[in-house]
Amino acid sequence: MSLNRMRKVNRNTNVKRQRHQAQLGFSLVELLVALIIFSIGMLGAVSLQMTGMQNNQSAYMRSQASSLAAEMADRIRSNSTAALAGSYDNFDTNATSPGDPACTTSTIGCGGADQATTDVREWSTNFKDVAGSTANYMAVFPTGRGTITRANSDQFTIAILWEETDWDPADANSRIVSNQALVLNFRL
Repeated sequence: MSLNRMRKVNRNTNVKRQRHQAQLGFSLVELLVALIIFSIGMLGAVSLQMTGMQNNQSAYMRSQASSLAAEMADRIRSNSTAALAGSYDNFDTNATSPGDPACTTSTIGCGGADQATTDVREWSTNFKDVAGSTANYMAVFPTGRGTITRANSDQFTIAILWEETDWDPADANSRIVSNQALVLNFRL
């Protein structure tokens, strides 16, 4: 290789080395931009997690309401004679709960009307403390309400009402309470 050519190669190598050394590491500006992008991504992930948790709670409450309504419908169906006689008519868990007929521990069991009283009393425990034992009591629907109504002669309606708290779409800094309901209609 000629001497001129070797000098030219060395010159090119030195220029490349100088450029390479100038590009080593991150600048503070690049680091701050990367940090801002990462922070925005993390805020989005946290927001997604919070929304998911809220939707999960709402789905849980709806599932519990569905289960409680179906349970009461099954109780009414299994005691249809007392139901058609009016033992379950116009019941509201916000009203005073009926007393315990004490027939569940009896050797002869409960008759139709007493069984209906036991059914609505036990169902009420999902909404409020009917026995007065507040030490270990926890309601499924502490802000909820359950009602049983009858239309015509054999059509029953069970409604479960409760409140949920959600973010106000008009004002992101405040929360609103929305009323929720699950209604089950059935015939005997």
